[in-house]
Amino acid sequence: MLYRFAAGFYQYYLHSTKDIHYFRTVVMLSFMLFMHLVQIGIVFHIPPKLFFFWGPIENKLLQRLGALVYFLALFGLISLIFPKRKLEEVAFTEAQLKKWRRIVPWYIIVNIAILTGLLIKSGVDKGLIKI
Repeated sequence: MLYRFAAGFYQYYLHSTKDIHYFRTVVMLSFMLFMHLVQIGIVFHIPPKLFFFWGPIENKLLQRLGALVYFLALFGLISLIFPKRKLEEVAFTEAQLKKWRRIVPWYIIVNIAILTGLLIKSGVDKGLIKI
């Protein structure tokens, strides 16, 4: 099931004009995993320090390096779980590809909207946002 989901992203990017289909797939899957971790953390009130080892420190360079290491680890994990040759083995019919071309953009838009709503609600609950 997960391979089919990842292969759907791969097929979505395979029909674009760029030659970096696998890279784009892994980056998007890493980004979506990150978004889902943040959503779960907000819904269940899990402290961010359990998910992210970087925080609001004074040295911005160290903060950015921490985030880079975090995303490189996510990228590496996704690359190991979903190797390119396995994603290429998953077969899709033309109707399924057409369906994926509609699903992927909406999946991304809906997840960004959910995350935005959760972040606003979290800010209101903590008193950081006044309504």
